[in-house]
Amino acid sequence: MYVKVKNMTGETCMLTVSKLTTVVDFRDMIMEKMNVKPEQQRLFYQGKQLENENTLYDYNIKVNDVIQLMVRQVLGESQSENLPKSPKKSNKENDDNSPQKEGKGEPEKKPKEPTVTEVESDYYKLGDKVDVLDLEDTGAIFEAKLVKITKETGPKVVRGVDGLTYHVTLETYEEEESIKVKIEQIRPRARHTYKFSWDHLDIGMNVMANYNIKEPKERGFWYDSKVTGMKLTKSIKSLTVTILAGSKQEPIKDCNIVFLDEIMKPEEPVKVEKIVEVNDVEMDEAGDSVAEKQDDGTPWTKEKHSGNKCDHCQDRESRKCKECGCRKCGGKDDPNNTILCDECDGSYHLKCLGLSGLPDEDEWFCPECKNDDNIVGAGGLKQKAKKKSLMPSKTGGDTRDWGQGFATVGRTKQCNKVAKNHFGPIPGIDVGMSWLFRIQVSEEGVHRPPVAGIAGTQKEGCPSLVLAGGYEDDEDNGDEFTYTGAGGRDLSGNKRTAAQSFDQKLDRSNAAIAVNCKCRFNNKEGGDSGDKWREGKAIRVCRSYKGKKHSSYAPDVGIRYDGIYKVVKYWPQKGDSGFIVWRYLMRRYDPIASPWSKEGKKRIADEGYECNYPEGYLEAQAEKEKEKEKGKKRKKSADNGEESDEEEEKSCSPAAKKTKSTVYKISESLIEILEKDKVNKNLWAQIKEKPVANKKELADYVEEIFGCIICQDIVYKPVTTPCGHNVCLECIDRSFQAEVYNCASCRADLGKDYDKKGNDKLKTALNAFFPGYEAGR
Repeated sequence: MYVKVKNMTGETCMLTVSKLTTVVDFRDMIMEKMNVKPEQQRLFYQGKQLENENTLYDYNIKVNDVIQLMVRQVLGESQSENLPKSPKKSNKENDDNSPQKEGKGEPEKKPKEPTVTEVESDYYKLGDKVDVLDLEDTGAIFEAKLVKITKETGPKVVRGVDGLTYHVTLETYEEEESIKVKIEQIRPRARHTYKFSWDHLDIGMNVMANYNIKEPKERGFWYDSKVTGMKLTKSIKSLTVTILAGSKQEPIKDCNIVFLDEIMKPEEPVKVEKIVEVNDVEMDEAGDSVAEKQDDGTPWTKEKHSGNKCDHCQDRESRKCKECGCRKCGGKDDPNNTILCDECDGSYHLKCLGLSGLPDEDEWFCPECKNDDNIVGAGGLKQKAKKKSLMPSKTGGDTRDWGQGFATVGRTKQCNKVAKNHFGPIPGIDVGMSWLFRIQVSEEGVHRPPVAGIAGTQKEGCPSLVLAGGYEDDEDNGDEFTYTGAGGRDLSGNKRTAAQSFDQKLDRSNAAIAVNCKCRFNNKEGGDSGDKWREGKAIRVCRSYKGKKHSSYAPDVGIRYDGIYKVVKYWPQKGDSGFIVWRYLMRRYDPIASPWSKEGKKRIADEGYECNYPEGYLEAQAEKEKEKEKGKKRKKSADNGEESDEEEEKSCSPAAKKTKSTVYKISESLIEILEKDKVNKNLWAQIKEKPVANKKELADYVEEIFGCIICQDIVYKPVTTPCGHNVCLECIDRSFQAEVYNCASCRADLGKDYDKKGNDKLKTALNAFFPGYEAGR
């Protein structure tokens, strides 16, 4: 498979990897492509930092996913080295203009070396865990630990308003050199979330929120933010903020926060002397101020809390909780006979582990974190070796390298236009459309199973199937074909196919096809619908390139949608292998011309339909071809000498040759329908100006533009608000029932008496792009 790596400047490179590519090897690939040394690379994916000992599979990285690259400073460089330096004068200028001592001809004294003295701060102590503001690059907030406080004198030193310099190490890189920051850049570690207390949020409040500037729907960095818009109802929960980003803390407005349960409250510094006054307890290692009070009004103490509130039980002493209490029984009693795991920090009662007393070892690991049963005693006593990571790649015994192709990719999106058991055409999918991989066909909803050739159940019937030429005695005449059911083969050992070894049964998927036939179900002799075959249930039929060896109607590449077919009859038959198989006669029943007919070929050419490739696939293939060409040239150069630049320019990737710059033109009849929707004139103009290669790309763009912000689907029974936004009638009705009378997109006040009149002209236009998309809703 292939993935993308993007740095903070927007530079992107494509890398071909497998599921079991280690992060160490991945760093080497990045160095080769982007010239960034592995020790300078910080890699992030969905908010997680990639660690060297793990694989891409451990982080569930999928095809075409983007991994963020942050380039770290070279070790030993301090912030002062990045300050602008005054231009150097020539020796002559120094001789003529430099001030001299009273003694004639004596040069100026050299500046004194800066002096560094370790001191104490009124607000922080060594070891405090703090949040640090990065003013060199991102402007984001990072977790760090305070390791030194100094007072420095001399040129080019980092001093805050209190005259002190604070040395911190980022939490993930504590073993590396510390960085110097001012007091204005640090504050106590945030520990309070608004997950259960949105009633405390208000417009204008300052919060900490996670946001990705490049990919707003993905996890990113933490930023200081100001709440500019919010909505909290039974069915709607949204938050809009203005974040401060970059070295200059420039505001970025209208940022819609995705991770709503992680909004945090920035902590204010508290003087150390005030913290000590409360129960003689100092600030804990998380930097939490004990001067604060709990919800019940009692003072917060270190003995009672050790950081964030438990999201599961909210620190209720009477409630059992396996998150903040004993991992076995959930109890929070008997703290003197409770032991903590040195790996996962989980607490366990000694009695729950079957232990009579605390172990003598310096470290103890719980049963979940143990490394080897041979070196772990009763109750999970301490091991000498550190536990193995519980990442997926470490738990399996199979070391086979896998996940390089698309067989293991999985769906990256899901069809929501129709229900999973929808019978008939898929809105927006035309006869003649094709895709390179089966997984793409599944994502579009044409045939949902990513591997199986038959979809459906005996209870509901078969909505779709794929012709892949699995049986040589199947006959395919285009508008009519015979199809053999599934089963009767031994596929143990993860085999995809095998010879027929026992009789097929008319059950499961085989029965699903039979149920579509307009006749009485008979699992012994079969059935025949006769002249009533047109009244049977519709089956979407796709043909795969694999059937090319048995059928001239199969496509040359990929999987093509060929329209609706009906079951004429089904019967049991002894196959060439000598075992019983179930056969089906299918007949085409679709008003759209077939892809192999003259009319169908013309329509496909006019609509610009070509094989749809996964996003980034051609780019990845071109990169692979370039690498192959480079390898061949290096080998040829070593054997026969240098290859000329002219020959190098002639070499071109086959994948790159397939790309086209054709632009699809919208038909006049469709434009006439669109122009009738006057209230969405600007949106339709934007759609008409969008350069697309075919009607499918245009329909996808329409689906994106006219998506309901509430249900995240194409607007159903659309209502266009006075502020120019489109929403489903049912969605806005639910909003008004919850006494929310604002536009879901811009929060404009619609008023209680707003007339939710449907936009019939928009409804007609959307049906032109997605015929029948309202049928399943």
